[in-house]
Amino acid sequence: DAQTMVAFARQLEHVIAETYEEPFPELAMPDGQIIDLDTSIPEGAESFVYYVYSGASMARFSSAYSGGTAPTTTIQGARVRGNVEAMENAYEYTFRDLRAAAFAGIPLDSMLAKYAKRGHEELLQRTGLWGREDLGLPGFLNHPNITVTDAPADGVGSSAAWTAKSVDLILRDHRVLIDTPGQLSYGMREVSHVRYAREEFRLLSTVRMGAGDGTLTIMDFLRKNYAGVEFGVLLELAASQSDGNLATNGVVAYSRNR
Repeated sequence: DAQTMVAFARQLEHVIAETYEEPFPELAMPDGQIIDLDTSIPEGAESFVYYVYSGASMARFSSAYSGGTAPTTTIQGARVRGNVEAMENAYEYTFRDLRAAAFAGIPLDSMLAKYAKRGHEELLQRTGLWGREDLGLPGFLNHPNITVTDAPADGVGSSAAWTAKSVDLILRDHRVLIDTPGQLSYGMREVSHVRYAREEFRLLSTVRMGAGDGTLTIMDFLRKNYAGVEFGVLLELAASQSDGNLATNGVVAYSRNR
């Protein structure tokens, strides 16, 4: 009968000893791949403070009668305060779950703990990139001190998309993106990292700058001419993966240092 056939079929079934788990996308922010993470704040603190100092000075040529009237040097300090917010989640199981897991040889406790940790990392990824204004936590990509601008709409049909622009216009956009911070800071803040939405990074990596297989792609050219800059992908720069923070795909350029 049917029941006997099912039992017989299971006798013929080979169970592979190795188990498999569904993979998850890489989270760049918790891993410290986007910016350096400071772990020096002790547990229990509800806020943190650091101080930033700056000085101002000027000199002039002196004369024999200028004693006591020389321009003075001043020092200014700023006190910067930030919030610390706790994250939480939980996992639970019953005695029946434990018995079933033990029978099946499944490390239930460690697996649940691992996925609970993943929940924390996903929250850190979202908050680290986009912040939580209601909690006083600024995000990396929408921090109020970051300059945000739209790419010029001078491509085919007055489009800002790189798919509608010539190679020269795409390179012009990169000159503005990468060179401007150094110009504004008198060379003190040179761009070290550029991150793209996956679609834009793929375009730059496949579009060649001329005819023939021996010609550099746009990305090859950028890496050659900006040797000190690391170019890569940040998935959340795609509008569809930005939690509603971006209307169109974006690219960010920054100087990575403390």
